[in-house]
Order: sequence, then C-alpha cells, then structure tokens
Amino acid sequence: MKNKTILFSLFGFAFLFLTVSCDKDDTTAPVITILSPTNNFESFGDLPIMFNITENEGLDNYELKVVDLSDGSNLYIENEQVSGKNLAVDKVLNIDFPRTDNYELIISATDINNNFSTETLIISGKATAKLALNIKLQYDGEPMIVFNEYTYPELDFTFFLTRVSMYISNVQPVGSDFSEPIENIGLLRLEEAHDEASAALGYTYILPMAEGNFESIQFGLGVPPEQNAMRPADFPIENPLSKSGEYWDSWSSYIFTKIEGKADINGDPNDFSEELIALHMGGNEAFRAITLNQSGTLTEGQTTTIEIVLDMKDFFFQNGEVYDLAEDGNRQIHSILQMDLVTDLSDRFAYLLNNQ
Repeated sequence: MKNKTILFSLFGFAFLFLTVSCDKDDTTAPVITILSPTNNFESFGDLPIMFNITENEGLDNYELKVVDLSDGSNLYIENEQVSGKNLAVDKVLNIDFPRTDNYELIISATDINNNFSTETLIISGKATAKLALNIKLQYDGEPMIVFNEYTYPELDFTFFLTRVSMYISNVQPVGSDFSEPIENIGLLRLEEAHDEASAALGYTYILPMAEGNFESIQFGLGVPPEQNAMRPADFPIENPLSKSGEYWDSWSSYIFTKIEGKADINGDPNDFSEELIALHMGGNEAFRAITLNQSGTLTEGQTTTIEIVLDMKDFFFQNGEVYDLAEDGNRQIHSILQMDLVTDLSDRFAYLLNNQ
C-alpha cells in the first residue's frame, strides 16, 4: 500500500510539473506595429492612432497612453480587455496639450500567458489657440426656446420648434497666417441650448487652431461632396459622420440641416400637434459656402469667440418673402422631388450666416 501511495504521488508530481511547464512554454510577447503617427509627429490636438497587435496564443489586454514627459502625468489613457490573436485599432484622439513640447505615445499589450510588450514614440505636441463659434438661436430678437410657442410671420398661426441642427465643415480662419487648408466637421445641435438661461448663452462649438491674425472665417454649411459620397459605416464612431440617423439612404446623402417641430395650422388649441414640421436639407445641391466677416487674433492658450445670431423669424420671412409653412407639401421634406424646397431653405440658412 505504501508503494502504491509513493507511485501515485510520483505520477501526480510529474503531471503537475508537465502542466506548469506547458503553461510556461509560451514566452513570446505580443508584436505591436504602429502605423500612425510617425515618430516626432506634429499635432495641434488631433492625433490619428493606427496600430496592429499580433499574438501567437491569444491577447488579454492593451493600454494606450499619451504622457507628459515633464512630470509623467497622463494626458490620455485607455485600457481595453481584448481576445483573439489579432487586433487592429484605428481612431483619432483629441489631446489638449498644455504647452508646445514633446510628449510620449505608449502602446503596450499583454497576452493570456502574461507576456508583455510595449512600443513608444515621441509626439511634438503644439499648444493651440482655440476658435469658438457661439451661436445664439433667436426669434424676433429674443432667445428662442424649444417647445415654446411662437407666431409664424405673415401667416399668424402658432408653432414651436424641437430641433435646429446643422453640419458645418472645414472651419478656416482667412489671412496671411493661415495658408494651409484645415479639415474638420461638426454636427451642431443648437436646440441643446434649450431653456431660457442656456438659450441666452447660446451653443458654443470650439476648435483648436494655429496662432495668427484672421480677416474672416470661412466654412461649409453641410458635408463636402467627397465625404457626402461616403456612408456612416465608413467612419469611426467618434466621427460626427458615423451617425446613421443623419443620413438619407434614399438620397445617398447626409442631412445637412434639420428644422423640426409642430404647427397649429388650423388655430385649434385642442389639436396643436396635428401638423409636424420636418424641414430636412441635404444633397450636394444644398451645400453652401459661408463667410463670417469678423476679424481677430488667435493666441496660443487662449480662446477667441465669434458671435453668430440665427433669428428664425428672419429665416422663415426673408427679403419680403415668407416660406409658406401652411402649404401641405412644404412642411416635411423627405423626397428628392422636393429639391426646389431644399434649395430655397438652404439659401435662406446661408443668407442668415453670411449676413452677421
């Protein structure tokens, strides 16, 4: 019996030894390949990140950091649990660099057997000036509040708005200090300034910029044709163009501008919600070039604000012509056959922006 016990113990020890040995056979660390950015990449805030990680047994997690070399603090950090043998990451970070200096990008990965690897490179971070577009939605000179009732110009029925939004693209200061074209896109939900206090303050859209003096600001109202030819699935989730609710499949176009609400066309207070307003403008024909004739200086570490007022009464009643919202076919735009309305409304919106 004693011999059997000894023999069993020896077999058990051998099995345990083999098992532990097998677990330690894999000493190969994950391989990290950074495709973007390159070493000493110059960034004014936007930092394109593209890398692949491959692993022979299986990945467990990765970490991505942007580190301030002066004090070791993290300007950005993310940790993700992952699985599988291959991982591809493609995203754009927005980093607020505290000063113009060198920063370190660190990407590390751990596999299921606790093998660890890391890759680093230097980022030439530029502390930027900031350009703020402060947009105040008004009606007849007063802050316009969503769901508040207003009297429609000339036609005198009651209505309210629930949404006013627009895509604007490639906001660009104009002047001798700004020779390089700038690419950016934003979806501005102006109705988010929805109550009396926030409506008075307005909606603010902030963009990092280089330093310099500018004579005016230019941008596109809508999505440029080359991007409008793409679809939401073509963009990463953090990009405003990834939103499927802002895209017309039937038109193969983004909806550049939305004005939505309800109107009491017949004047019956018990039937206010009978008519929906859905003025949706899109298609390349709706794209408009905008110039704000305001000058100023962009200074590193400071924010320069441009004030914009969109008075919706002047949108609906412009240059002596009222947009006839009482007409049945004019309240909702969902068909390419309504391009004449899209063109008219896009012109009206552009007129407001170009005449600040």
